[in-house]
Amino acid sequence: MPTKEKTCIQCKPANAETQNEFLPIGGLIPMTTIDFPNEIASVLFCQGCQWKCPYCHNSHLRGFQAQNIDYSWEKIIGFLHKRKNWLTGVVFSGGEPTLQKNLIPAILQVKKMGFKIGLHTTGCLPEVFKQCLQIIDWVGLDIKTVLDERYSKITGQYQSHLQVLESLKYLLSSGIDYELRLTLDERFITLEEVEIVQKQLAELKTKPLKIQKAILR
Repeated sequence: MPTKEKTCIQCKPANAETQNEFLPIGGLIPMTTIDFPNEIASVLFCQGCQWKCPYCHNSHLRGFQAQNIDYSWEKIIGFLHKRKNWLTGVVFSGGEPTLQKNLIPAILQVKKMGFKIGLHTTGCLPEVFKQCLQIIDWVGLDIKTVLDERYSKITGQYQSHLQVLESLKYLLSSGIDYELRLTLDERFITLEEVEIVQKQLAELKTKPLKIQKAILR
């Protein structure tokens, strides 16, 4: 079985200085073999998410108050330089990384170092996502529930399913490799609704949906 180093370095409270970071990072997985298919990758957890999914296991990253002072962008780059002979990829995750105003410059900087780039996203900002698709190598796109008005019951944002459908359109036309995944928490989505999602995606001719069990707390 493949091995993985899956310890996330936890966040520390921010101060005024760290909130002005180039790319506020709330956590880091130094090495993983399961977050970016066929790559040995590091995962950077960007801060901020405008959705309020009730089962989110990274809910501490919703705001911009969790900056880890030990992991400034300068130190992240230094860390990646030291691991160039070990890692093949870097994943920008979150939170929601597309909320970061410096995401694209950060991706380009890391890509220039020779790493493949993965992006974990909810698809909540289609136009930013579209720009990212021009420079990344793989996408993990979260699907929350049935792609209709029920989506807002999970995300807390009106008509959020329309943003996801737009992002899916961009993804499918990009030719970028991807994974669609749904977190199954039967308190918020039924098995019948999962089947509806699978039918919706089949109509769009996507790859099969990957279903993962929610981590209950």
